[in-house]
Amino acid sequence: MSESLAQYTALMVMKHEFGEAHMKRFLKYEMDRYLAGRSGEKKQELPLIRWEGQGYIRYNKASVVFYALQDYVGEEAINRALRGYVQDVVFQQPPYTNALELDARLRAAMPPEYGYLIDDMFDAVTLHENRHSPQLIVHPPTAGTR
Repeated sequence: MSESLAQYTALMVMKHEFGEAHMKRFLKYEMDRYLAGRSGEKKQELPLIRWEGQGYIRYNKASVVFYALQDYVGEEAINRALRGYVQDVVFQQPPYTNALELDARLRAAMPPEYGYLIDDMFDAVTLHENRHSPQLIVHPPTAGTR
């Protein structure tokens, strides 16, 4: 998870330096790279919390996941959870921290209505297919108008 946290840090620097419009383009690139890496996978993809060296998971997927978390609950909430986690483990002696401890810290930072996000983003492989239909939607005129 250390690489994923480094990605999140870089994303927040980019967000503040270049703005949201730039981030949307970059995150689309990251998502495309994740999906391309996933499509070429010879073994079953593991959840983010249990990845085994696949770069497309620890870099590309993690970028999208951490950015989405701060979109849902706010950058400060995620930063506060990460700050507390790092303070608790910074000079830790064996046994060392692991991804499950980070998972628990992030889960604790989530408001109850967003608890499912950690399940979907870290503990499972969840993909959503969202499509936009280019159909023209015509609204009927309101009463008294032509």
